[in-house]
Amino acid sequence: RRVENVNSGDYRNCGEATDELPLLFIYLTKKGWQVE
Repeated sequence: RRVENVNSGDYRNCGEATDELPLLFIYLTKKGWQVE
């Protein structure tokens, strides 16, 4: 997966991918990072 900081407050992937992401990616996503 590719992780980039979009700094937009867009969490569209957070709810979709949370179940399969490791805790680090969940943490980053909730901090405003988008995991693709």
